[in-house]
Amino acid sequence: MRLAFIFSILFCSMSLPLIAEETMTFDMFLYKDKIGYLTVTKKKVNDSSEIYTLTSNSKAKILWMEYDNQSSHEVTYINGKLFKSTHKEVQNGKVKRWTNIKWDGKAYQVDGYKGKWAINEAATHSIATLYFKDVRNVKRLFCDTDGAFVDFKNIGVSMYEFKAPDGTRNVYEYENGKLKRMEFHVSIATVRAERRP
Repeated sequence: MRLAFIFSILFCSMSLPLIAEETMTFDMFLYKDKIGYLTVTKKKVNDSSEIYTLTSNSKAKILWMEYDNQSSHEVTYINGKLFKSTHKEVQNGKVKRWTNIKWDGKAYQVDGYKGKWAINEAATHSIATLYFKDVRNVKRLFCDTDGAFVDFKNIGVSMYEFKAPDGTRNVYEYENGKLKRMEFHVSIATVRAERRP
């Protein structure tokens, strides 16, 4: 009886979807000071489904202002296309930005801090995929934190950039096909991110 129970558990566990997971962490710097970190995870649930999660925490003082930021971002891809995305950014204890996006079969229904709207074009690349996928042929990127497509440009050897709808210039630098460092240029400062070994 006990042996049959063990075999039934083994059989059930073998029939569950295999989840492969990959995680990377970046340290964030303002000038030369470390101000926080960003962790990104990709889970391959099965042959057709992938889930990306991004979380960041940072604290910094810029001029006379103190900033305490946390953000969370979860994205699901099915058959190579973005299916849904949720994003929330909290600054000094208050929600600064949030966006919920879901594909309804015809369009993305966007509900966020800017209002509600629909986008008919399906996305194959978004902010989350920049960490794990080959970007050499990417020309357009879905900025799902804002619910808008943006241009994605090659600006040098293994360096790419896009400008978010809020004007932030984002630069991504790769080495041997892997993302190694980033820069986020906002109006009052530049935040750098370096991948941990």
